[in-house]
Amino acid sequence: MAPEYVVGGEPGPAADVFALGAVLAYAATGRAPFGTGAPHVVNYRAVHEEPDLTGIPAGLAAQCLTKDPAARPTPDLLCPLLPRGTTPRPSDVPGETGQRGDLRR
Repeated sequence: MAPEYVVGGEPGPAADVFALGAVLAYAATGRAPFGTGAPHVVNYRAVHEEPDLTGIPAGLAAQCLTKDPAARPTPDLLCPLLPRGTTPRPSDVPGETGQRGDLRR
């Protein structure tokens, strides 16, 4: 949870950017950036401690996990940086025929 949300502030796009940073950090390391444990302990760390970004090059995840929501990149700045994949067509997915109601897998 973004620090501003934990302390009773209004969540908004900056909180989503914080969540993106946490997902990126986890995907890169297999570790939650604020550790594990009881939710209140992890939330305390998110507000008061720096994330563990060991093994991640300085960059996007660190910027997204900045405590100050105004200092985080905006979604408009992030979107061009993220890879764009393609959405598979139903016919590209094994077992899918692309016909409505067909549940074969």
